[in-house]
Amino acid sequence: MKRSVWLQRETTPAHIFYRRRSERFSATTFIRPALFVDPYRCRFDFSHFSAVTPEELEKIEMLVNDWILSGIPVVTEELPIEEARKKGAMALFGEKYGDIVRVVQAGDVSTEFCGGTHLDNTAKAGLFKIISETSVASGVRRIEAVTGYNVLSAYDQTKAMVTNIAQVLKNSKPLRRNAEVRKHDERDARYAS
Repeated sequence: MKRSVWLQRETTPAHIFYRRRSERFSATTFIRPALFVDPYRCRFDFSHFSAVTPEELEKIEMLVNDWILSGIPVVTEELPIEEARKKGAMALFGEKYGDIVRVVQAGDVSTEFCGGTHLDNTAKAGLFKIISETSVASGVRRIEAVTGYNVLSAYDQTKAMVTNIAQVLKNSKPLRRNAEVRKHDERDARYAS
């Protein structure tokens, strides 16, 4: 698979997450040059008064996955900067732009100025999985996430770790369906109806 496709799978969800962050972090101000994307992960640095709870991380993940799996068309066009602003596009990360800007729009979820490479539909990102949330400085948190095949790799690593721990503890059924899995199944059934 081409490197550009891997990069697109990280970039488009990163924009969705960044633009819609306020739905989970209404009191948080994101630091401007705070997004890093490579073919293997996306990373967000932001100011926040404390660690993000596991429940908040799960809500963020589910929200981004709902947008991704909705299959929202992603449209890229070049526009005069004033026309782009009227359309609701916003500049991210304090970047400077000329008179003509490249605008990437994913439905009504995200409209940004961006010169990066993007998917043409959010569903092509596959899944979005937060793999870590850490402190990088006083009052600054970092969330790292993966998408697409990188989610499968993270799952495989977690499964191997759980299997190894189960062997040490002599537990023959480490991956039983639990109440949390059933909760997700019930949520999926609600969406299907």
